[in-house]
Amino acid sequence: MESIEDGSMVIFNFGEIDCREGILTAVAQNKYQDLDQGIDASVSIYVEMLEEQTLSKNLITFVHPIVPVLDPTRPTVKRFNQRLRKKIKSSKYLKYLDFFDELLSKDGQNFNEAYALDGTHMSPKYLPKMEESINRALAE
Repeated sequence: MESIEDGSMVIFNFGEIDCREGILTAVAQNKYQDLDQGIDASVSIYVEMLEEQTLSKNLITFVHPIVPVLDPTRPTVKRFNQRLRKKIKSSKYLKYLDFFDELLSKDGQNFNEAYALDGTHMSPKYLPKMEESINRALAE
């Protein structure tokens, strides 16, 4: 964060592994009552940190949705993104890049193969979707 100039545009991306490893482990260790409580706690901490950084450096902050590439974690990623989107939409300081649904198949169950790269990561072919979402967020 030190190297980011005041007033910059930035994109933050909470990784899929953070959903898989951290939250599920914490729930298994009974740190949270259930997955939803773990997600809500993580989203709250994440958004609070983003707002703090945004205000401290007068940033224009975009929040990237967590990518739904992996089959085993997709249900958790979908739940996390629903809560993250809602929390970001209520923030005065953050802008959600709202293109998550386009990363899914038409039925919403699978990853959209148009953006597949190697089975674990997304192809840069999705970048036009991100650009469109940035432009929409700036226009709001």
